[in-house]
Amino acid sequence: MRKSRFTEAHITAVLRESAAGAKTSELLRRHEMLGQTRYSWNWKYGGMNASKATRLKALEEENHRLKRFVADQALIIRVLKDVLGMNGDYRAVARRGQLCREQRRARNTGRRYAW
Repeated sequence: MRKSRFTEAHITAVLRESAAGAKTSELLRRHEMLGQTRYSWNWKYGGMNASKATRLKALEEENHRLKRFVADQALIIRVLKDVLGMNGDYRAVARRGQLCREQRRARNTGRRYAW
């Protein structure tokens, strides 16, 4: 994610200043930001102090990381199912594994495996 120019403490300070009655145009010019930014901050961080905003940001980052982890795991499971040819029949896969072990044992002992 892109790093913001403003910290959570700065955002909450701007919102407190706005709530105290500062003129919006002056506030935007002084902090070099757009009006839409202030409105989106007010929607997201309205009524929070800096520590709560920091905690919210940390939780959002953790949520994003966990969602990516779950998506990666789902992709790995899907690939494994495709490679093994599983259509929900886990016993067939177990039987295939048993046959492979028996074939390896037969190959190591020099005997031919009879189908």
